[in-house]
Amino acid sequence: MNVPKELLRAILVKLPTRDVARCCYVCRLWRAVVSKPSFRDLHAANHAADSADAELLLVSERRVPGWTDEASVFNVSSGKPMLPVTIPRGYSLANVCNGFLCFFHGDEAKAPPVVCNPVTGEKLTLPREGPAPGDHLSHLVALGFSPSTHEYKLFRFSFCPDNSYPGNRVHLHVHTLGATGGGGGGGGGWRHHFYLSVARPIRYNPPLYIDGKLYLVNTGSAQSDYRRIADRMLVLDVATETRRMYRLPYPKAQARHWNPLVDAFEMNGKLCLAVNVLLGHYGRNIQFWVMSPPPDEQHLHVKDEEDDGYDDDHDSDDYKLYWDLRYSFHVDDRYSDFQMTAAWLDGGGMLCYRHGDTLYKYDTRIHSASPDPMAHYCPPYDHKLQLPATAPSSFKCEQDTREYRPFITCHWDMSWDIYCGYRPTLLSPLALSPPPRQDDYDEDHSGDKLEQDVLNIVRCHQEI
Repeated sequence: MNVPKELLRAILVKLPTRDVARCCYVCRLWRAVVSKPSFRDLHAANHAADSADAELLLVSERRVPGWTDEASVFNVSSGKPMLPVTIPRGYSLANVCNGFLCFFHGDEAKAPPVVCNPVTGEKLTLPREGPAPGDHLSHLVALGFSPSTHEYKLFRFSFCPDNSYPGNRVHLHVHTLGATGGGGGGGGGWRHHFYLSVARPIRYNPPLYIDGKLYLVNTGSAQSDYRRIADRMLVLDVATETRRMYRLPYPKAQARHWNPLVDAFEMNGKLCLAVNVLLGHYGRNIQFWVMSPPPDEQHLHVKDEEDDGYDDDHDSDDYKLYWDLRYSFHVDDRYSDFQMTAAWLDGGGMLCYRHGDTLYKYDTRIHSASPDPMAHYCPPYDHKLQLPATAPSSFKCEQDTREYRPFITCHWDMSWDIYCGYRPTLLSPLALSPPPRQDDYDEDHSGDKLEQDVLNIVRCHQEI
């Protein structure tokens, strides 16, 4: 029985993304229908407002000398692998935005970021940016999406790692994917903004995309011993490209005493902070704060008597977001620097926190919510599991003694981490690329002649 293509298209477009991806293996007709760019665009538009919970991804990056780097992607809930992604040498995952993964090179400002879809295996290399705004700058890249304009935008932060001087600039370059032309708020090309701030984004904490906004944990001003504490949150609106700086939930005086170390992640569509409260020889408490945006921009005002923010329109915001301390548990061991960290809430109500090669689990169903933030004693974790060790083949340390947590760069045989906020899509990243100019096409494909010659020779034997 032959099903008309239009009827088949109308049926398949209503299926979830993963079911549509499996349709490619049913028959040639189904594969031809779901492979068309028009079908992918229609499916992405119909599922753009999908209210399904975000999924967790396990992303491992394998680096073998003499071989191309490769990122393997697994769905945590199903445990099934997705299509592997070949990435340029030295690249790492910047962040996850809807159904796309964004990779970048943290040490090379001119290295073009790469956006890929692990469902289809397609990837897009973005245009190179112009000259860097200065030498010896650190860089952080984030991909965001504007639900109001249906545009994807790439943001690159460039800043001086030694930010003891309060007037240092933070450079922000923005590129709208798929746009043509230049200039303006929504044009193509790279646009340059900058702002003055004592705060700096933290490189070890990946930017988070949640509901049209990017969230970046920032350090505040240096203390007397030049240590910097993560005490601010930068909120960047993707559509308007405007930003606001907020204090983190704990008071500034307590931050000096507690030395909290912060990790941000998504919990049920909201921003959540995992705050390590160090207790010296008594271990540490791990607090989980959930943010709720203030209604109608009516921010909760909290005045800081020792405000050290630079006096501009944004960085001097003496406001707090609405924070709710949801969970807290005690860990006996001390905090170790330079460890991979992650936090997530699985579908069964188990709160998971990774610190290095250790995984702590806390059952939220049997513990009371909203604990006292000032309580010294917290209930212990429920489970402690040992994760497979990931040992570096070579170790390169780049640190600044003035940073509260020195940033290090490790070259691993294989490293992995858990990422929240993934929502699968069939949309191809190639659809976000403007039509290439003829000179770009000639330059990009001039080196493919050898591969084409080999393919022509190999395929000619198959056709005989």
